[in-house]
Amino acid sequence: RLFASLTREQSKQAELLEHIADAVLVADSSGRVVSANHAATLLFKRQSEQLRGALCADLLHIVDRTRDWPVLLREVLAHQQVISPREVLARIQNPAEGQRTAAVSLAPMRDNSAGAAHSVIIALWDVTQLAEVEQLRSDIVNTVSHELRMPLTKIKLAVESAELAQRTGRTDVDWRRTVRSETQHLIRLVDNMLRASRIEAGEVQVAAEPVALVPLVRQALRAYQKPKRFQVQAARR
Repeated sequence: RLFASLTREQSKQAELLEHIADAVLVADSSGRVVSANHAATLLFKRQSEQLRGALCADLLHIVDRTRDWPVLLREVLAHQQVISPREVLARIQNPAEGQRTAAVSLAPMRDNSAGAAHSVIIALWDVTQLAEVEQLRSDIVNTVSHELRMPLTKIKLAVESAELAQRTGRTDVDWRRTVRSETQHLIRLVDNMLRASRIEAGEVQVAAEPVALVPLVRQALRAYQKPKRFQVQAARR
């Protein structure tokens, strides 16, 4: 009778999982997959028979290295915690589509008895595009920060040189040219950012046309030319 009851319960759970639109895995306390719904087979590009018995650690590589699968399973089973998808991201290595990123939620799974949970239900959401957008945003911020720092540093040095020249009475320091040049550089940088934003929003139509590469390459190289060397002589005491 107990076996029949457990079998019916497992059948109900399997039927319920199949009707969930999101990818769902059920794993035991050792982290091995017990069952997977149809959405999970689509996400992993594997048959359910291939997923059953596989280790979660082999299927899903946790991004946060401080929380591996033993830690997550202990939090869920031993402490009866529910882990939000905002807390855990995992990488899925898909031979057909390359690496995917999934948000992971874990919760203890109990049967009708009042005993402790021995299984974990794992829900997965494919957030690959969102992760790529966030990475692109981070790269843009880092690049823009670097591009802004260079002209601002030159302007700061030019102003300091002008102040020093004023105190010492020197008139051969051409700091205005540096400030003017770097200010124009900053304006072009901001204009390019605004133009890129409008292009991304679909507000600008781009027409492809032939362009001479040599002047563009020379202009890019001039921005990275090494500074001129100079010597400093100090009087001996």
